[in-house]
Amino acid sequence: MDSTKRTVTECIRQHLWDTLDKKMPDLEILRQTEWSSAFEQCMRNRLIMGSFRYGRFCSRDKWTYDMLAGMEKKLAAYRESGNTENLVDIANYALLEFHHPSHPEAHFHAEDDHSHCPRVTDTGTPPLAEREPRLKEAFRAEQRAIDDLIGGGHEAETTSQGSSPGRPEA
Repeated sequence: MDSTKRTVTECIRQHLWDTLDKKMPDLEILRQTEWSSAFEQCMRNRLIMGSFRYGRFCSRDKWTYDMLAGMEKKLAAYRESGNTENLVDIANYALLEFHHPSHPEAHFHAEDDHSHCPRVTDTGTPPLAEREPRLKEAFRAEQRAIDDLIGGGHEAETTSQGSSPGRPEA
């Protein structure tokens, strides 16, 4: 394709693809690794319970709730408590807002606005894995599993107790 007819994003993607020095996994591997089934299951469970309390997902009654205010309230609660249940609620409120928007000009237009989530090192806060050793081991274990899926290969690491690190309990 002629580069003058491509978007900036398409040109950047092509440049990154051309200059990557490591093997990129295929699309099926990415589908398996770039999502959290546990988080999705928590979302689904809460949506099912919510259908008993607040009505079904497709119900017109959903339009009477202020999802944006709910998201702000849950984010404040998460920042204060660290309870990840609030993150699941935020995701569900976002899902409901997506399907039952309260914004008068709601629309979806994919674009790269150059407004990305800051890296924790940019904010001065150390990465969570450095603050919480149990999570550090879990992240290492997940990275090894991803490497195995894409054929990265590596020697098995062990914890100080000599066993392979596992995932943290939910």
